[in-house]
Amino acid sequence: MNEPFPWRWFLRFIFVVILLGAWFQAKPAITEHPMPDYGPTPEFSLTNQSGELVTTEGLRGSLLVVGFVFTRCPSICPALSARMQRLQYTLARLPQNDVTLLSITIDPEHDTPTVLAEYAAEYDADPTRWQFLTSEPDTIRAVLDGFHISAERMNDPDKPNDILHSEAMLLVDADGTLIGVYQGETEQLVKLPQDIRRILYSRA
Repeated sequence: MNEPFPWRWFLRFIFVVILLGAWFQAKPAITEHPMPDYGPTPEFSLTNQSGELVTTEGLRGSLLVVGFVFTRCPSICPALSARMQRLQYTLARLPQNDVTLLSITIDPEHDTPTVLAEYAAEYDADPTRWQFLTSEPDTIRAVLDGFHISAERMNDPDKPNDILHSEAMLLVDADGTLIGVYQGETEQLVKLPQDIRRILYSRA
């Protein structure tokens, strides 16, 4: 005599298969946490280390990592540039247009494109990924103000060229919105690239 077909176990099996399929096809939770919105960033037209004009319009569509340095800096800038260099290596496999690194000088009187090119070479900067930007002093001041970055010359006779400024790295969305502010080595070398990959993955 034939035994009855075990429908109950068969239905349970189908239910489990459906659940597993939904689990494998679901996007990871990493895409469910939107970045903050700190508002728009300033429009600018600056000159890079190759003497080329770089504009916000031309950078639209790319995530921007923005930092502020100057080549005569005796204090924090070498560390900041070294971190940006490590970011360049970390993000090297991403498509060129996905992320652009920008180092904007806060000492434009000294940091001409030629000077910036020499400085960029010290950090093995790939100009297709990492650009150093300068302009006239008033233009740079307007950019700093637009990013809410302070930069003040120190009245220290032992360090006549030193400028006190923020060490923050900023993450700007493809539409020009400021979406991240990263302070310190851990945030800049761990959290920042994680956030970049999360954003790009969520848009894939």
